[in-house]
Amino acid sequence: MSGGGEEKRKRIAIIGFATLLLVAMIVVVIMGISNETEFNDDNDDDIEDNQKHVASTMKAVKTLCYPTDYKKECEENLMPAAGNNTDPKELVKIAFNVVISKIGDKLKQTEILHELENEPRAKLALETCKQLMDLSIDEFLRSLDQIKEFDLLNVDEIFTSVKVWLSGAVTYQDTCLDGFENTTSEASKKMKDLLTTSMHMSSNALAIITNMADTIADWNVTRLLGGRRLLEESKNENSFNLPTWVADDAGVHKLLAETPFKIKPNVTVALDGTGDFKSINKALKKVPSENEKPFVIYIKKGIYHEYVHVTKDMTNVVFVGDGGDKTRITGNKNFIDGVNTYNTTTVGGSIVADPMLQAAKLDHKSYLARPWKNFSRTIFMDTFIDGFIDPEGFLAWQGEEGPMHMNTCFYSEYHNYGPGSDKSKRAHWAGIWNLNSKAAHLFQPSKFFHGGDWIEDTGIPYYPGIPKHYRHKMTVRNWLPEKEDKEDKKN
Repeated sequence: MSGGGEEKRKRIAIIGFATLLLVAMIVVVIMGISNETEFNDDNDDDIEDNQKHVASTMKAVKTLCYPTDYKKECEENLMPAAGNNTDPKELVKIAFNVVISKIGDKLKQTEILHELENEPRAKLALETCKQLMDLSIDEFLRSLDQIKEFDLLNVDEIFTSVKVWLSGAVTYQDTCLDGFENTTSEASKKMKDLLTTSMHMSSNALAIITNMADTIADWNVTRLLGGRRLLEESKNENSFNLPTWVADDAGVHKLLAETPFKIKPNVTVALDGTGDFKSINKALKKVPSENEKPFVIYIKKGIYHEYVHVTKDMTNVVFVGDGGDKTRITGNKNFIDGVNTYNTTTVGGSIVADPMLQAAKLDHKSYLARPWKNFSRTIFMDTFIDGFIDPEGFLAWQGEEGPMHMNTCFYSEYHNYGPGSDKSKRAHWAGIWNLNSKAAHLFQPSKFFHGGDWIEDTGIPYYPGIPKHYRHKMTVRNWLPEKEDKEDKKN
């Protein structure tokens, strides 16, 4: 027998043993949680002696729901659908299907509310909710598919993907409710009532997956199985790495491995008429519904004044321009004009003023950010900030009882440059932090979204760290996960 065959048999034996060990560990954890649930329940006095003989399905459901914030809703919604199932994987799939069903039911009721609503802002909020809830369902369906493909060798990547998608699903529903702020109708209250159960169940699903991921991470299962090494060996040497939450069934690896100037576009957009279209939105109409292959739209240099809307049916769309300083897409939607915040998103890399605003900057103050909600987080790093920004930098959110959210936000500036980057007169809130170099590096591209694994090989200009073009000084507060590093102690 060849050496390669012998090595393969050893690997299979190791994987088989490790799998049995993992199953044994899961059983131990389940039993431990079950016992804790039985003996530490606040309602012990009300539990009858025969609780020890409760059905195995009930125990399995209680175990699964144990780490959630809404245990009662978790158990009440999962038990009727669980049947006689005790398999944790099957119960997770059932839980996901329950949430999908709940959101779908509320989506139908949203359509009814939309037809009855007369106030323009509330009507727009309801329309946005329909889109967001539909997207939320999609994220759960993606997560469900991933759970079905559960693989012990790839367990870290699977849980990472599912957590990303479920976080998105929860955020979509929360954003739906945000759209009703400053509306005068009853739609906001009705929508909140409609979404309560589905939001709680979505939160529970995320808690269940997070608990599983944390438990397996504590056991270091991937290392135990030799998963990363085996996965790397199974890949082609010339394969291209993507984040685990990006599917490759459309040939994305091959596309991103190409340098931008070698990519052949499906259509070209050019303002001067030398392309197929003069408008990006018109080019998007050529994207086939439920497109399965990368559809590349090359956008030639120019300033495109349009609101580009890529629907969820326009899948695998790729925009390629002539560079950030040559191909620009701009707009001026804002809340004051009746557009909810969800629909005012913009794209940009530098903070500069429109010429009209620059001329009137003394009469109209501009700020970097204001904390719209509790736990608002904005970090400006390695960014050019023009001089039109007010020296205070940040503006408090004005609520009914005065300024709010200044203590719960997380705002910071690091390594920026330009006339507006001077921090000596910035606002002094508890929520404004100063990152030192060690903390700032947690947010650099190579750390924050593992850019080195998938951006670098595309040929797109990419800097993994933070350029040393500017010496940062502390002006507000220090924030560091562990302790200050020596460099910042000297400042």
